[in-house]
Amino acid sequence: MRVLTFGWEFPPHNSGGLGVACQGLSEALADAGVQQVFVLPKQIPTAETDFPIVFADITEVDPKKRRTDHTAYASANATKETEAGCKRTDSSPKSDSTLLAEVDEYGKQATSIAQTHSYDLIHAHDWLSYKAGIAAKEVSNVPLVVHVHATEYDRTAGRTGNDAVEKIEKCGMKRADKVITVSHYTRSVVVEEYDIDPSKVDVVHNGIKTQSPPSLSPALQEIKDAGNAIVLFLGRKTIQKGPDYFLKAAERILQQRDDIYFVMAGSGDMEEQLIRQAAKMG
Repeated sequence: MRVLTFGWEFPPHNSGGLGVACQGLSEALADAGVQQVFVLPKQIPTAETDFPIVFADITEVDPKKRRTDHTAYASANATKETEAGCKRTDSSPKSDSTLLAEVDEYGKQATSIAQTHSYDLIHAHDWLSYKAGIAAKEVSNVPLVVHVHATEYDRTAGRTGNDAVEKIEKCGMKRADKVITVSHYTRSVVVEEYDIDPSKVDVVHNGIKTQSPPSLSPALQEIKDAGNAIVLFLGRKTIQKGPDYFLKAAERILQQRDDIYFVMAGSGDMEEQLIRQAAKMG
């Protein structure tokens, strides 16, 4: 099978876990014999791979090979959700206009890229790449799979999020032939909050590489050697990950036991808030 994959980031350039997840999944597919081309919106140094990486901002296409009758995202069967979520987002809020404009540009560039490769499946990771995946589907008539690593609903803990992002998410999932979510919880969000047909939503959990764990730092090793347990929070310190609940749970447990150490690793916009919360808890 040949797959044209659209991503947004790739190690060592990561803003979160999306790039790492894409790398792991792509490497596993390559090991399974799947031929793939991985597309990124901009040229950046990337980790060495066994599959080609294409950068959308430097791709050149022979004008003779370009279809002139194609209008990105246009379809006779387009739904209102498609028209609302997949059109250019020039009226986006100023704070998000740069990112949304980059997403739009990626979608336009994907039209050209899709016309230069042969593939049996299109795979688009998260909302940042959905417009690119849809554009590729429009010019190729090849099935589109969108991979939902997170949703705007999750990122805002169910509160009011960015309307433009939510529309792109919904459009991408509506237009996709198959939707993959990373958990059953995310699947329920996709079905219930985005009104996606449950028959086309499947769960594929993120995998891990089995290897010997690294040695603990001397300080943590000393804690372990003294017979204490260590509970680790590892992830972005954002509302989506619930680090404040980790602190609340730690406070309750430490009221009953004094042989457990709670460790938080990672960064995020809640970091200062969590430091103040931990200090207040004592």
